[in-house]
Amino acid sequence: MIGQKNRGKGLRPTADNAAKVNVWINCKRQPGGSNCISPESTQKNIPNLGESENHALDSKYEIRSQPKVIMKLLVADDHSLVREGLKTVLTDMIPGCIVVAVDSLPTAVAAVHHEKDVELALLDLNMPGMNGPSSINDFCEACPLLPVIVLSGSENPADINGVLACGAMGYIPKSSSPEVMLSAIQLVRSGGVYVPSLLLSSKALPSRQMYALTPRQLDVLQLLAAGRANKEIARSLDISEGTVKSHVDAILGELAARNRTHAVIVAQQAGLIPA
Repeated sequence: MIGQKNRGKGLRPTADNAAKVNVWINCKRQPGGSNCISPESTQKNIPNLGESENHALDSKYEIRSQPKVIMKLLVADDHSLVREGLKTVLTDMIPGCIVVAVDSLPTAVAAVHHEKDVELALLDLNMPGMNGPSSINDFCEACPLLPVIVLSGSENPADINGVLACGAMGYIPKSSSPEVMLSAIQLVRSGGVYVPSLLLSSKALPSRQMYALTPRQLDVLQLLAAGRANKEIARSLDISEGTVKSHVDAILGELAARNRTHAVIVAQQAGLIPA
């Protein structure tokens, strides 16, 4: 029972006032009555909520912290074991990660538009709706702001070059370790391009002697590899956006690249810029 002189100075720990900061209950033992909660025990049992919004009342005095969502990924693969395995690995390695799993290219496009906040897509190269590397280009056109990494059992350099040329920002062979996959995701999220080591070590790679790029064009290539937009490149090199565009066009022509991502891949393979 709360003493008269202390009435109104404390708050009972109910769901209505659980969000109050530093719940403090002033109580005293009444003769023959029940025990009240002391301020000391209240401080021990109820943590300070501060300004956090990531707490929920779990019981009368126990506060449970809710994990914050830090990344939402899309995984598309027609094999349920692969989908569930990837989902488990990703959520275990990335705290707060949410994985949206689908089984075809059409459902992948639909999921991106439905979920709205997907940050990156991991797509199998061989699943319903896929028709080789060109389907990656179709997906990129349908979801132009979403980075794509292809997951495939193929380790054929032609397949890797094909999907990268069609707009994918990375290619992960399914023989790769979870750590490699995580590194690739982090790189692509930061604006980079992930190329598997097996492609970089291929004997069929072009050499830097095959291409004639100016020092300024190499500077632009370096910034393209870092995921910079034309405006950012212009600011970094103290040149106009029009000049940057001219350099990019010249680079694409010299490297016979379909797009900026493909140009970076060819340049890395040739040793023009670091991988």
